[in-house]
Amino acid sequence: MGKIGFLFQAFGLLSGVVAMLFYIMSAKERNKCPVFRLGNIFLLIQTISLTISVLVLLLALITSNFNLVYVANYTDSALPIAYKLSALWAGQAGSLLFWSFLASAFSAIELWRFKEHDHIYQSYVYIACVFTTTFFLFLCTFITSPFETLDFIPSNGRGMNPMLQNFGMLIHPPLLYLGFVGFMIPCAHAFASACKKDVTNFWIRSVRPWMLITWAFLTVGIVLGGWWAYVELGWGGYWAWDPVENASLFPWITATAFIHASIVYERRNRLKAWSYLLILVTFELTIFGTFLTRSGIMTDSVHSFGSSPLGGFFIFFMLLTIVVYSVVTFSNRKAIDDKDDEFHFFSKEGLFFFAMLAFLALTLALLFYTILPTFSELLAGTKFSVKQDSYNFIAIPFFAAILVFASFAPATSYGKVALFKFIRSYLPVLIIGVIAFVIPFALGYRKPAPLILSFAAAASLSAFVIMGGKAIKKGGISVIWRNRRLFGAIVAHIGLAILAFGVIYSSFYTDSTDILTSPNANISFHGYDIAVGELHHAQGENYRSDIIPLDIYKESKFKTKLFPEIREYSNNDNIFGEVAYHSAAGGDLYFILQGYDMRRNMIRFQILFQPLIIWIWIGCVIMCIGAIYGVSQALPVAKKL
Repeated sequence: MGKIGFLFQAFGLLSGVVAMLFYIMSAKERNKCPVFRLGNIFLLIQTISLTISVLVLLLALITSNFNLVYVANYTDSALPIAYKLSALWAGQAGSLLFWSFLASAFSAIELWRFKEHDHIYQSYVYIACVFTTTFFLFLCTFITSPFETLDFIPSNGRGMNPMLQNFGMLIHPPLLYLGFVGFMIPCAHAFASACKKDVTNFWIRSVRPWMLITWAFLTVGIVLGGWWAYVELGWGGYWAWDPVENASLFPWITATAFIHASIVYERRNRLKAWSYLLILVTFELTIFGTFLTRSGIMTDSVHSFGSSPLGGFFIFFMLLTIVVYSVVTFSNRKAIDDKDDEFHFFSKEGLFFFAMLAFLALTLALLFYTILPTFSELLAGTKFSVKQDSYNFIAIPFFAAILVFASFAPATSYGKVALFKFIRSYLPVLIIGVIAFVIPFALGYRKPAPLILSFAAAASLSAFVIMGGKAIKKGGISVIWRNRRLFGAIVAHIGLAILAFGVIYSSFYTDSTDILTSPNANISFHGYDIAVGELHHAQGENYRSDIIPLDIYKESKFKTKLFPEIREYSNNDNIFGEVAYHSAAGGDLYFILQGYDMRRNMIRFQILFQPLIIWIWIGCVIMCIGAIYGVSQALPVAKKL
């Protein structure tokens, strides 16, 4: 089985090299020629070969073929089948193969989507796509192959890390990969535009569906990762500014900046250079995130795959792609340069520009803090530790500014804006923002940071609600469908503001306590009454569990039954806790079973109340619904004029 998988993997690599050669020749031909069609055929052959390789590896994982090193390292015979499937991306070699598969599949989709367009432009797009796919295939063919075999067949595998045996493992990594790999397509279009010296907004209009859908995937992936940490790691939080967490956030920030810059590019023919820069930075940051995870330099991250020889290859790939992209883009510098006399800073495009700068500054600040420990260790021999408070100190002002800029945008228009008109439109938004500041202050919440953020989030939320209301009043209820692009943006911004409220209140106003109790005792915490049950045991497919059931009451009404537990996995010496929580609109009641001693009749819990945390997950869903709804109006490929 390993030989079959490796054979198709190697054939995919060879097909990619051949496809690139044909596309390079095709790009030099004025008329569509046979070599372009041959390039398309070999691109599809690469996709088919990678699909078969992935299916072979999945079959090996499902059937527990421990003759493969990868299968033996990440599964065991008792592992549930769902987690056997998720082992495809649990390890370094499998995840690289999965990345290659997604890149080839996206290239094939673009081949179908762009089949009626100029072959020279297409050739440059596919050169970039196939080169990226083939690079990752090279790594998992010659450096770390998932089809490496053992000289013997073990009786069982090592099993999967218990922290990965969670529903989040089934969907969080694939969504992140869809987000990361998806940015390859817009960057390839930007590269093709520069190579063909066509700096019209054609490429921007062409990649808008890809960009928004990819952005939605990455948004869900990041937030779902936060949810996974919240329910699995047992510390009550969802974001710890872990280096690899940050690495997934970087391309999201710059992609959001690109989306806003591209709107100005499309509608006003401004911010062209910024758009070319931002999509390159976004793509490179996806590679940088992969480098952080797989190079071994971030040993203090829970997401790291450990040390490996891959770091140098990723650095080479990033440097090569940056140099080539920069050279072809710089050759168009006069065409993409903006004329300052046509740009009004106090306008919608001006606000987009300032928001874009805030996004970039935030990325640079977070990037500096993320790599500081590694560079301090390399240069000074001492690892400088960056605490969460330091990240918060940097991030809070930028996020507040971004939310305020978002609240300004609905009150402005493109071109020069009259100050009086802006003030009149913005006044209701300002009033709502002030109310969101004053009410918590009057209730005794006096921390400056959450009050400022509450003002900014409320202003942003109300601005887009008012904007939607005005559009419906002017165009009727049917305008929601007729102008899906506008209402998609409105919904996405409303979702962001809702998510922001969840982050603000759960971050600054969490209440926690450690309680030592006993079976059949009653506990009161944050308006809830908790009845503690008797310890009992359960046997899962591959673990033994000790569970303390809890009956949750509020105002004498039964709400739910919770089961915090401690699990001991059959193929792992470590013991892991499983949290339990009750979600409500006002906040979550969250239990961590820290230990028990039944001889002394003692149980120790950590209990937290997390205000509004459910609105983080709800806000994320609303954001993505907005993005998908908005892109539904532009799904057909942009036509070249």
